[in-house]
Amino acid sequence: MVAVGLGAIIYWRRRTGAPLRLFFQGGLWWGVAMAPKFLMDIYLTPGLSYWVFNSLGLVATLLVLGVYVGLRTGLLESAAVLLAFNREGLNDLNVDEAIAFGIGFGALEAIFLGVPSLIQIAAFNLYPSLVESLTLDQLMQLLVQLNAPTWVVGAPIIERGFTLLAHVYATLLIYSGVKDEDSRSVLMAVAYKSALDAMVPLMQWLLSSGGFGMVYVIEVWVVIMGLVGLWGSRRLIKEMSNRGASGPPAE
Repeated sequence: MVAVGLGAIIYWRRRTGAPLRLFFQGGLWWGVAMAPKFLMDIYLTPGLSYWVFNSLGLVATLLVLGVYVGLRTGLLESAAVLLAFNREGLNDLNVDEAIAFGIGFGALEAIFLGVPSLIQIAAFNLYPSLVESLTLDQLMQLLVQLNAPTWVVGAPIIERGFTLLAHVYATLLIYSGVKDEDSRSVLMAVAYKSALDAMVPLMQWLLSSGGFGMVYVIEVWVVIMGLVGLWGSRRLIKEMSNRGASGPPAE
């Protein structure tokens, strides 16, 4: 997962020469979008999940939480990118540079999600005695992770790769909307991000009920949306290039 994030930055930097600051700015604005989501998961999401489940049952809970999680991601992440383009003077970027911002947005997410596992693996290899300090619940969780079959390792890597494509597409939609002063393009970004994350509650339930055998099944939706993002990005780039919106190559 860390390699997906770093590899995407290195690849696009070498291919286009996009300034490193754009990747960092993309990552910074990802953090801006995540802050309210983090607070909501502490103070709002658990209570909402409990109330809906006890009032309406499992199916309704998955539907309500799907709408809630989807709209939360679509609105907050799109608002962060839109705010970045309007506040930091990024609306004069060319297409390559806008993609660099989107890569930074998704790359930091991949790195952020991968680093804790990396640190955990390194810590237990360097200091095996740390196991003795774990609580029973923590020890059980660790044993579940260690007993997982090796083939599950590829699932989060695939997820991050295709999610990164989704971040780039959503960024390009907002970039196009800002360039053309077209609110429809921004709304498309919100809808696209919302649709991507609306399946998260169902995916989590399937994983918890189906075990390791479901790890690749639940990634099918992410792969589909990532491919949609790749197709959409290529289409947008072609349209903007035809309109002369891309400007000179990034330096």
